[in-house]
Amino acid sequence: MCDPLCLDINTTPYMVEPAEFVTVYKGTDEFDEAVYAMADECFIFFYRGIIYNMPAKYDLEPPFYCVTHGRYIGVFPSYLWNDVRKELQAPGHCPPTYFKIWSLSLGEDAGSQPVDDTLSRMSMGPGPSEAGPPHPVQTIICTEAMSSALKNSLKWKRKPKLNFYRTAPVVHYRQHTQYQVNNDGSVSYTLKRLLPPKNAKATIPDHQTHTERTLCDSDTFFSIPEPLDNLPLEVSLDILGQQRRKRTAGDHPLLTWLNHRALFLREMKHLEGRVSMGSCLECDGPNPEYKCQDCFGSELHCLDCILSVHVHHLLHRLQKWNGQYFERISLKALGLRIQLGHITGRQCIHEVALDFCGCTMAKSHMQQLLRMSLFPSTTSNPKTAATFHVLEQYHLLSFESKISAYEFYHALHRMSDNTGLLVVKDRYESFMRMIHEWRHLKMLKHSGRGHDPKGIDATTQACPHAGKNLPANWKDAPRRWLYGLFLAIDANFRLKRKAVSNDSMDPSLSSGWAYFVDDEAYKGFLDSNSDNAQEKSTCSSHNAVNMADMKPNRGLAATGLGTVDCARHNMKWPNAVGDLQKGERYVNMDYLFFSTLRHTVTDTLNISYDIACQWHKKLWHRMAAFPVSMQLLPTFKTISFFVPKFHLPAHIKECQTLFSFNFKSGVGRTDGEAPERGWANINPVASSTKEMGPGAWRDTLNDYFGDSNWKKVVKLGHTMLNKLKDALPERQDHHEALDDLEEGLRGEYSAALAQWREQVEAWECDPAIVHMHMVIMIHPKYCDYHEK
Repeated sequence: MCDPLCLDINTTPYMVEPAEFVTVYKGTDEFDEAVYAMADECFIFFYRGIIYNMPAKYDLEPPFYCVTHGRYIGVFPSYLWNDVRKELQAPGHCPPTYFKIWSLSLGEDAGSQPVDDTLSRMSMGPGPSEAGPPHPVQTIICTEAMSSALKNSLKWKRKPKLNFYRTAPVVHYRQHTQYQVNNDGSVSYTLKRLLPPKNAKATIPDHQTHTERTLCDSDTFFSIPEPLDNLPLEVSLDILGQQRRKRTAGDHPLLTWLNHRALFLREMKHLEGRVSMGSCLECDGPNPEYKCQDCFGSELHCLDCILSVHVHHLLHRLQKWNGQYFERISLKALGLRIQLGHITGRQCIHEVALDFCGCTMAKSHMQQLLRMSLFPSTTSNPKTAATFHVLEQYHLLSFESKISAYEFYHALHRMSDNTGLLVVKDRYESFMRMIHEWRHLKMLKHSGRGHDPKGIDATTQACPHAGKNLPANWKDAPRRWLYGLFLAIDANFRLKRKAVSNDSMDPSLSSGWAYFVDDEAYKGFLDSNSDNAQEKSTCSSHNAVNMADMKPNRGLAATGLGTVDCARHNMKWPNAVGDLQKGERYVNMDYLFFSTLRHTVTDTLNISYDIACQWHKKLWHRMAAFPVSMQLLPTFKTISFFVPKFHLPAHIKECQTLFSFNFKSGVGRTDGEAPERGWANINPVASSTKEMGPGAWRDTLNDYFGDSNWKKVVKLGHTMLNKLKDALPERQDHHEALDDLEEGLRGEYSAALAQWREQVEAWECDPAIVHMHMVIMIHPKYCDYHEK
């Protein structure tokens, strides 16, 4: 890597936004000083001449090591400490001072007080015991070290963080500064650079360089006490006079929200009912029937009042109570006429004054907000809320356009103020949390969990049930292959996730309730089987097999996803999705496969996998390592393995015969490439989901998979009808072509035709029965067949 031409040094405290920087350029003394002071894998920070290091990575685990004296000053994580300590103790450097701490913020604050005290004495002159008669102006003749310290203290007016200071590099001129300290505490000075006298002596010992000297090495007036030098290596917060702040509910709003999840779902259902209103809100008339989905509140109106209220809100969506539920109805159908020129605008991010009801029978604050279709961001003392309408709008937009929450939120921000002149409070973090909870509640609501008398906590892992869409006598049907199960297995390495956050800070709200497997059981199984070696491919050199344990995963918590789909309808199966830690290892894909097949009772199973020729070899042997509840039931009588048609040409010729959909009866025109079509739909969200924590990542992808399945279900009737219209005439064409071929051969080769048919049908039933492959050769002059 080439040398940088400049360096940006942060002048704000660690992890404080917005950050401010000062740029130093190559060739200057400041640049050389910064390069000398900067350690590997660290950011450098600057204050009053103090250059110190802080870790470039966040979310690091303690302990940390704080260095207050030596070449590298700052706070260093454990994984860097051995290298830093070797450099600190290298010959030619001043003896280091360091100690162990348990907090990054503690490392910044631990040594700030000595610098404050010393620089304060430098700017205010001698102490009370040394002071003479009071004068309006005091004159102080400073050395070079004091001049540099004061100059930087005036330039960088930031609260100091570490008690370290480096003097400027060696100069050829002697610097003299006359400082005047006024009564009001202000300082004025005159700076002069003079050539030193010929007989002048160096102010720095010969065995030290300027870059190695600190304020601790100066004369008595400038010495900085090191209160931390004599501390033991294990330092607690109490020793340094700081107490750990007590954790409150506000530190974990998502975990607190889980205790109120059932209430949120109940209130969402409550809004869909008639909310027990016997009279119109406006005129107090009996039996109101109409309500608006876009107006604030859920009150009911009569026909005349609902029209008068919506004179200036023509695009609102109305509903009418039909005796059992609310059905949609338009303002046009109710007789409203549009008067142009009277539409009022509105902002999207609002600051409003709101008074909660304080009566003795009043609901909780969050219930009062939910009753008005306002979704609170926290359950304790809510200050921020989003309308149900804006959450629903983003929810659907994210499905169709794959827009990220960041883009949607900042679009609302600009709709509120596109000039940048007004200050709109940042609610992005709250919005992210609310949309996470909204997705989860919608999933529970769509799956009917709000109507379960046992409540949400009684939810169990989903699994397929026979009998829902199969005839009662399906097991006795002559064509049982019609009820066979088609599964397609695949992995996606675009849907990765960075190593940010953890399950305790960002838990999944529906672990094991949807498409992702239960993460705790999944990771536990992987840990107990991590030593199992994976066989190399005997087919083509498939990277998915040979490189499964060698995929780079630096900085990633998940390198991708493994899934099991329905190969016929391209739908995700329940409990069939899991994250990959390296490559497409058998242990990961086996778990997903057996997880989704639990309690399946169909007896015909067709499995499509692009490495099925290798994966299936010891599948039943590997199944023995799984819990009994995950092992396949003995009801399966026919299990067939296939390679998807697009992937098949990459295999050797033997695999192209044994694992082809084209040579198997009872599979129709299935191609096995269903997962690839699903990846095209989900891949655009990878750029936004990779930055999420583990819980939000799984819940968000669960939501996308569920929406994809839902759209296929509602369109299944039209899709199957269109395919049937195409299939029937094509079937007739194929029959006619086959009849014409057989008719031309039947006169002379009728016996051979019958034999060929018997051999093909026997091979279709079991390829292992027929050991000889038939190659049919037809020529105008002769027709013969040869056995190989």
